[in-house]
Amino acid sequence: MAKQKKLVLNEGNINDIDKEYDTLTKITFNDGAYTEIYKKFKPEKVDVMLNDFASFIQDYEKHGGSVNNDKEFVKYLYLFIVQHFSTLVQGLPSEFASRLNLLDKLTNNRYVLGLEEHFDKDELQYVYTTIFKKIEALQKMSEVDKELKNQMREKIESMELENEDIIKKIMLGEDVADEQAVH
Repeated sequence: MAKQKKLVLNEGNINDIDKEYDTLTKITFNDGAYTEIYKKFKPEKVDVMLNDFASFIQDYEKHGGSVNNDKEFVKYLYLFIVQHFSTLVQGLPSEFASRLNLLDKLTNNRYVLGLEEHFDKDELQYVYTTIFKKIEALQKMSEVDKELKNQMREKIESMELENEDIIKKIMLGEDVADEQAVH
């Protein structure tokens, strides 16, 4: 275990730490081509990358795709890490089919694959930890949302209201057919 020391953040070291997030490191490949990577991943930039990744996954599923296994999930996540934390991949099209086509080609690109060993393992772990914390939080929020919705439904049903079906539709987004499916 490393020797413990008290951490105190002040103007000087806060600025130094912040500069680390903007520092690019040159990576030279065997053929002499080079790119740059960020050694440290700024938490705010990780959030931007994860939001971009989540939007991609939603679009992927809207277009009939499905991320069915960890390998596929990690493959696309890694491509977004490369896109956001290196200078290698830039200018991907916004149109989904073209973007997906290029991303799939990038999964077999030797430069992209070769970058992985150069990213700091702690930074990659930070991304994975952050995404799993976000997934866990979303699951908890979903559970709480379901519970609140059930409580609201029970309250509405216990009040003997004339327009119960209309109130449920407005308050819970339920149609009478939806309610019958629930009960």
